[in-house]
Amino acid sequence: MSAEDLYWSSILAVLGGIANGSYMVFIKRPAVLRAGVHPLVFQALKTAAAALYGVALLFARLCFHGGELHLNWLGVASACLWVPAGLCNIACVPLAGVGACAVASSCVASISSFGIGIYRGETVRSHPLLDSTVYFAPGQLLR
Repeated sequence: MSAEDLYWSSILAVLGGIANGSYMVFIKRPAVLRAGVHPLVFQALKTAAAALYGVALLFARLCFHGGELHLNWLGVASACLWVPAGLCNIACVPLAGVGACAVASSCVASISSFGIGIYRGETVRSHPLLDSTVYFAPGQLLR
C-alpha cells in the first residue's frame, strides 16, 4: 500500500466511523423521544433518505461522467441486509443506550465481516510491526 493510499484510507475510515457512530445519537434527541417515533418508521425514513441520496449521486455520475453502470448482486444483498441492521440498531438505542449499541454493533460487524471474508477465501493482509507480523487492520497505523 502506498503512502497516499494509506493516507486516504485512514481519513475515509475515520470519517466513516464518525458518520456510522453518530447517526444513532439523533434517536435519543428530546424531540424524537417526545414524538415517540416507532423504530420501523425511523428506519423507513432513513432508508428513503439514503435511496434519494443514492439516486442523486447516480444522476450526478451519469451527467458528469456518462458511461455504463455495472451493477452487482452483492450491492443488492448488502442493501437488503442494511435495512434490518439499521432497524435493530434503532430499536437497541432506547433500550441499551447509544454507547452500548454502537460498541456492540461495531464489534459484531467487524467480527462478522472478518469471518465472512475468511469463509470466502480472502487472504488476510499482514503488516510488519517491529520484529513481528500483525494481522489486524490498525497494524498499518502503528508502523
